[in-house]
Amino acid sequence: MNTPTFLYIDDHPITIEQIIDYLQTSGQLSSFISTVLQQHVLKQELQNCPQAKVSAEQIQQIITNFRQENQLLDDQHYQQWLAQQGLTRTAFEQNITHQFQMNQFLPTIVEPKLQETFIDQKLHLDQVVLSRLVVENWELAEELKAQIIEEAASFEQLVREYSISGDRVVNGMLGTISRGQLPDALRVAIDLAKVGDIVGPIEIDQKWCLFRLEQFLPASLANEEVQQLLCNTIFDQWIAQKLHDKRVQLRVA
Repeated sequence: MNTPTFLYIDDHPITIEQIIDYLQTSGQLSSFISTVLQQHVLKQELQNCPQAKVSAEQIQQIITNFRQENQLLDDQHYQQWLAQQGLTRTAFEQNITHQFQMNQFLPTIVEPKLQETFIDQKLHLDQVVLSRLVVENWELAEELKAQIIEEAASFEQLVREYSISGDRVVNGMLGTISRGQLPDALRVAIDLAKVGDIVGPIEIDQKWCLFRLEQFLPASLANEEVQQLLCNTIFDQWIAQKLHDKRVQLRVA
């Protein structure tokens, strides 16, 4: 029996056996199989989900709306646009169908677990904006903190003069950091602080640090970025569970 061929390079046929060999040699075979498995399971779920049912009329209306919104009603312009995207009419229709089905299907997976996942992930979703001053010993850190509290010197000035960290050139600004990434001692202190407070000295990596809380950015489910992150997390967990017990066999011959 001849090995099926579906790929040609410079009119030279590349067999499935060769493709598998190339993927294995490049270390991408596992990723390839994982992608195929995920898409296979997802297609089965979409077929069995009542909310994901879609008619040909609905898809054609979506495509018509898309063409109208993007000034592609002229058939020649539409064909040129498809060619630029590397798509055929059939492939574009399949993409639209899949996207529609996913938009209908995902809420059935995500919404029941959204609030619970938000609570579980809130520590990592909450963010703070911090600046820091880093010195070699505790005594100096305490002395500098006293100067700041007594308003004898500004935090920025002392950072430029005494900090041994590279971020001293930007006045010690660390930027936005997830609460979950903070060392435990620092997180506890920050949770008790107000914006503008100096926290520390706290020992980190055998150095003594003073931190100023610049801003606290609590996560909210009303935030679209937070919602999208949680949706991705829930979907990844769902698909991992679906794939867990699947048995995969690779048969080339």
